[in-house]
Amino acid sequence: MLHTVAYLELRPQTLAPALKCVERWLSREGRVGALHACWYSNLGPANRIMVWRGFDGEEVLIEEQHRLARSDDPFGAADYLAGLSSDVFREIDFVGPPSHAVRGPLFEVRDYVLRPDGLARLFELWRAGLPARLALAPWVTALYSLAGATPRVLHMYPWESLTQRNAIRDGATAVNWPPRDAPMQINLQEATIYLASAVSPIQ
Repeated sequence: MLHTVAYLELRPQTLAPALKCVERWLSREGRVGALHACWYSNLGPANRIMVWRGFDGEEVLIEEQHRLARSDDPFGAADYLAGLSSDVFREIDFVGPPSHAVRGPLFEVRDYVLRPDGLARLFELWRAGLPARLALAPWVTALYSLAGATPRVLHMYPWESLTQRNAIRDGATAVNWPPRDAPMQINLQEATIYLASAVSPIQ
């Protein structure tokens, strides 16, 4: 499956009204593809909404990207937008489809821009080490970019609390996660903690 992940960067103090507009848009004009998540930032870049949708085919995805590019009110939130980006991703083959069964209430999105030759090596390392890591706690999914900054990987984690997050991350070193050479494949990284909006299927 192909995916789009859009980041809506908002003007300060506009998150609440902007979120209502985005939720309304997703329930009407935005009912294209499969909505996975509509999350808003809690820790990390402030005043951000993330909209993540999946598409079964290229034609539908491209047409939706064209529609957004031509829109004078993207996501129904033009009055509040300071910036907007929307990139295309594909599921990593050994990860499988996104899980809607996971529960937060916190969701961490880790956004890595890799070395130009780093994607295949990162996949090789993750494929070997992932089962031991997922035995500690699940993740939502991992995607790699087909547009925008490439090579780039998004991987997403559900957490009950920051205390649980820290405990799992500290304990992951005992199972060699991340794999020793994985950080060497990364040039830039960003981590953001999100909360789910009322319309988000992944809660």
